Amino acid sequence: MWQLIQGQLWISRRLFLDVKGGKKLKEVNLESAVKVAEKYNENPQNFVLISDITNNVQVGDIIGVVDGSFVIAEIKEGEKNLEILEIIEELGKSEEPPIDLMKKLSEQPKMVKQLDRTIKQHQTLHKVHEIINTDKGIDPTSGKDIKIITPKESTPTFDGRLMALEKQLKERNFWAYDVIEDCLHIGIYKGEKRFVGHLLLKAIGEQDENSNYVIVDVMSIIESLNKPLFFLPLSPDFIFDLIFNWIIRSMLTP
Repeated sequence: MWQLIQGQLWISRRLFLDVKGGKKLKEVNLESAVKVAEKYNENPQNFVLISDITNNVQVGDIIGVVDGSFVIAEIKEGEKNLEILEIIEELGKSEEPPIDLMKKLSEQPKMVKQLDRTIKQHQTLHKVHEIINTDKGIDPTSGKDIKIITPKESTPTFDGRLMALEKQLKERNFWAYDVIEDCLHIGIYKGEKRFVGHLLLKAIGEQDENSNYVIVDVMSIIESLNKPLFFLPLSPDFIFDLIFNWIIRSMLTP
């Protein structure tokens, strides 16, 4: 997914709606989603993913690039859903007041709830789609206006410095340390140093009694909307050492 959105964090934030709870594959229309995705992907210029298999994407069932445009789509199946879609289409075309049309459904409370849920899904989908494709719109979660301002200069990533830390750890065996832009302290520890590394960073932060500082374990990236761990400029072996807690990497910033 990160390759699809070209590593743009602001897009990831639009796709995550902070919906509580997790998904279970048995509760989603996975079979239909697979068929639709395969149909789209028959065209080698298209590439779509099934969003129901991740908790990071909380809008739509299919997400990807179709005919050169970024697309998010809901997949509906079954008689009830098809009937709901027909009602929504009728609401858009009919000259009859919507309230009169809804009266006809008043004796079907389950149908009314399903209609309300489907309309909200379509509204959310439209808002997210508009922001991603035009860099502006209304955020579906907060209801606030959003305008994405693309920076004129690329954000520095200091990949070379991070890669040098891995090499430094191999040479020193137990620890590596660097300071970037005089403010970001990065410490990497393995072996017995794993248990005291964060204390060393804490001591650095406490050198200035007026300084406010934060220490972050790099593994917290797993619980964030930021780039996945495998996007870091580190070797696969080093990343697996981080995952299995054989190496601990933490950062301190005032």
